[in-house]
Amino acid sequence: VTLFEMYVQQRDFRDLFAQQEMLCLPHYDLLVSMCTENMDKKYQKQFIDACGELTSKYLDNLEADVSHYCKMYDYRNTGANADWGNSKDSIERAIKFLTTR
Repeated sequence: VTLFEMYVQQRDFRDLFAQQEMLCLPHYDLLVSMCTENMDKKYQKQFIDACGELTSKYLDNLEADVSHYCKMYDYRNTGANADWGNSKDSIERAIKFLTTR
């Protein structure tokens, strides 16, 4: 409830919220479902859009990293010194994103 009150009352908090790296899927679901009961209707769409943007942006990056991770283990990939980029821990990040663990 405090999160929703701060989001409505403080512009700085809304900006800070929008700049977060991610929202995991369980927390996205929780926040979106709770906002309809606990937040002023004037801010609900803005809040839901901000949550959706955070989740979607992170999911797009995560999908690219997991895809790259899989390609690195493909038998057709012969580059012994190929660049892993951010993909080495992508499986763990995917688990954390999906389960918050």
